Amino acid sequence: MNHLPLRIAAVTALALAALAQDGCKGCQKEAEAPLAKPAAPSKEAALPGPATAVDAPAPVSPEVYPGPRSESLDGWRITTGFANAHDEAQSQPSAVEDTKVFVTVLDDKSHPIGRLAKVERAELHLFVVARDLRHAVYAFGNGPVKEGADARVATIHMPGGGDHAMIAVFKPEGGAARVVSAPVTVKGVLPEVMGPGLGSLGPRSKSEAEHVALLSTPSQIIAGKPVVLAAQDLGPADKPKGSLSLPFVVLMNDQMGWGDVVEWDAQGKGTWTPRQAGDYLVLAPPTRGSTALTFRLHVDVAPKQ
Repeated sequence: MNHLPLRIAAVTALALAALAQDGCKGCQKEAEAPLAKPAAPSKEAALPGPATAVDAPAPVSPEVYPGPRSESLDGWRITTGFANAHDEAQSQPSAVEDTKVFVTVLDDKSHPIGRLAKVERAELHLFVVARDLRHAVYAFGNGPVKEGADARVATIHMPGGGDHAMIAVFKPEGGAARVVSAPVTVKGVLPEVMGPGLGSLGPRSKSEAEHVALLSTPSQIIAGKPVVLAAQDLGPADKPKGSLSLPFVVLMNDQMGWGDVVEWDAQGKGTWTPRQAGDYLVLAPPTRGSTALTFRLHVDVAPKQ
C-alpha cells in the first residue's frame, strides 16, 4: 500500500494546526488586551479660574501641588532658559552674577503667546524668591528677544544660592494679568542659617527706595469674600506720609505654587477675593532697585452659617 498520500495529509494537517494555534495566540493577545478606559477628567480642567472682585472662586483642591510647578491653576504655563552676561547658555542661574532669564508664556492649550500687554512698566515682571524668604529680587523685561520670537528676557542678580520660586507676571493682549511660578535652584553657596520664612513678614515692607504699609478693608480677611487693598507710604518711625498707588500686587499661597494678580485701579486700590484660608505671600515691584516689596496677609475660614 502506498502510504505517501497519508504522510502528506498528516504533515499538512499538522502545519494547519500549527498555523491555527499561532493565529489563536494572536487572537488571544488581542482578547486579553485591556479595553481602553475613558480618559480621566483632567485635574487642571476641574481647577478654578483666577479670582475676581465679584464672584468668589471655588476652593482649591487639596490634590493640587502647592509649590512652584510652572503652571497656573487654569493651565497657563511658562518655559524658561538662562544665559550669563556674555549670552552663554546656562543650566541654572548663578549667585552674585547677572543671569538673563528667558521666559515664554504658553496658554491653556499649550500655544506660545507672543503678544503681551504691559502691566504698568513692563510686559514681563519677574520675582525670584528664596523658599525660606531670606531674599526676594525683582526684574522686568519688554519686547521679544528678537523679531518673531515669543520669549521675553529679564536680568536678575541673585544674592545667594539654594531653592527658589521664580514668579512671572504677564498679561496676554486683551486678557487679564496672570501669574505662574516655577521652581529654580540657584547655583552658589547655601547660607549657614535658614531664612526667616513667611511668618516673619507682616503688613509693612521696605525696598531700596520705599517703606510701605499694606492695608486691607475689612481688616479681617475672609476666604471667598472680596477685600479692598491699599498701600500707604511710611516715613520715619512708621509715620504715614500719604497713600501710595502700587501698580499691582501678586498674592501667592504659602508655598508659592499658585496665586492671583491684583492691579490697582484709578482710585489707588485693588480688590481681591481669596480662594481659601491661610497665609499669603504678597509681592509688589519697587519703584526702583531690585529688592521686591514683600508682605504677609492672613485669610480666615468663612464662618459657618
